[in-house]
Amino acid sequence: MKKKILIVLLILTFSSTFSQDVDWYEFDLDSIITVDLPEKEIFELDTVMKGVPIYQMFNYIENSVFIAQKTELEQNDSNENLSSLPYDLKSLNSYYQELSKGIVRTIPYKIDTIVEFKNKELFGYKLKFIDSLNSPVYEIDMFIINKHLYSFIYSNEVAFNQTEKKYFLNSFTIKDNTKINQFMGDSISYKIGYLLGNNIFLILIVGGVITYIVKWKKKSLTTMHKKNAKE
Repeated sequence: MKKKILIVLLILTFSSTFSQDVDWYEFDLDSIITVDLPEKEIFELDTVMKGVPIYQMFNYIENSVFIAQKTELEQNDSNENLSSLPYDLKSLNSYYQELSKGIVRTIPYKIDTIVEFKNKELFGYKLKFIDSLNSPVYEIDMFIINKHLYSFIYSNEVAFNQTEKKYFLNSFTIKDNTKINQFMGDSISYKIGYLLGNNIFLILIVGGVITYIVKWKKKSLTTMHKKNAKE
């Protein structure tokens, strides 16, 4: 699972469906988070963009794209006294707001809603985007955990499927006996959030369409548990 696959971006052009016959599998995003993706072979991207380490796992069902992304916000060996990470609920909310501003500038669609929410005892932000016909096209859930930003993105620019979107976004789990913390900083600076929001989501966009390479051989992971899709 840890073998890195280099991917270049290509446009996906398919139509979207969701079926009970689609098999979903549980994958390790890292040592603390798992997430379900369709099919047992997925794509991976492990890269550094403008000095920021980014890891993605993703797959698609025809025109629906499912992305689980981990972005390093601060290196483990950085000086905690100089940390710009959130240190309480108010600063966490401010950090999310700055991230959201950067993401909104990057996604080539109109922002519909930005809301804070709680999932699995974690405080997160949800962003929904619509097209010119007011049809949903993107939905992003993001959570700051320890020193990383975890983002779960569903996109379908042809036929947004609420059932598969809900299944995917609700599938992530925190592994048992995992130590997590959303308040690891002591700074009041949130500029880093805005910069990351502008930069890390550029990898998702090419000409206004989520795109990915299918030239490289898909990787089959051996440590996974087959799941059946649920409504």
